[in-house]
Amino acid sequence: MREVRAFKVDVPGWIWGKYEYLVAEVDAGLFYYCAYKKNEINNINFMKIDFTDDGLATDLIKGYHKLKDPFLMAGQGAPSRPFMALPTLDNLYSTLIDKKGFTADQIEELKKKVELFSDEAKREFLIDVWNKNEIRDIEVYVMPIKINKANKQPGFEKLSEYSKIAFMRILQKQK
Repeated sequence: MREVRAFKVDVPGWIWGKYEYLVAEVDAGLFYYCAYKKNEINNINFMKIDFTDDGLATDLIKGYHKLKDPFLMAGQGAPSRPFMALPTLDNLYSTLIDKKGFTADQIEELKKKVELFSDEAKREFLIDVWNKNEIRDIEVYVMPIKINKANKQPGFEKLSEYSKIAFMRILQKQK
């Protein structure tokens, strides 16, 4: 079982009022949501956001980022971690045998325990098993790129989209 955090996102109604949803990003770019019910705290069922949903998917994801991004910026921007090549399931099983001393029987027992997991969950679980005593060697594919924060003029958020873009173009030309 994984623990994830969700934000309460308000989506305006078609005619009046608003609808409240809980939105969670369980992996980079993988979002789930459910209708927010104030008194419901147990057995909440989240549904995967399907990008074919009319406008709801877009509204939920934009609302989520509108709430989350200020926290990232307060911490000096998004976490800058390298993009890493993760091992395949077969590679993880074989290295558990070769480098961690697992027997073929132990691997078969481990495979039975995780057979109902998705491939991603299996890989996360096996990486946790691997990392029990030491960090596994990883191959870094792409190092993080540092992007400097643009200095915005006072009242920038109140400008029209066209004015914001024009302002950013002027800043870009000055560099």
